[in-house]
Amino acid sequence: MIKMLLKITTLTVISLSTLTFATVESGQARAQIHPELPTDHQLTAQRQISKEEAKSIALKQVKGRVIYVDLDKDDGIMKYEVIILSDQNKIYEVEINANTGEVIKVEQEND
Repeated sequence: MIKMLLKITTLTVISLSTLTFATVESGQARAQIHPELPTDHQLTAQRQISKEEAKSIALKQVKGRVIYVDLDKDDGIMKYEVIILSDQNKIYEVEINANTGEVIKVEQEND
């Protein structure tokens, strides 16, 4: 019984090691195909405020309902782009620095 458990444990460890290696390899392949795109790890490492915090900051600038949030890198700066439908049915884009929470821009979209 113990030998069987050891074999199962060994096979599981080997399988997990192979899976981890394959995941790392696929991430490296993606980086080689699109080196200009930041990895998920890089995006997370640079982000200081959460998506929910970004929404809250944006709603302090424009009263309304958040309809879209995106985390993006622009000119080397991680930022949230928050789209809000205002109480007056106007569309606004609020850009927020994802590291500091500072509002970069508030802009009404063209009709």
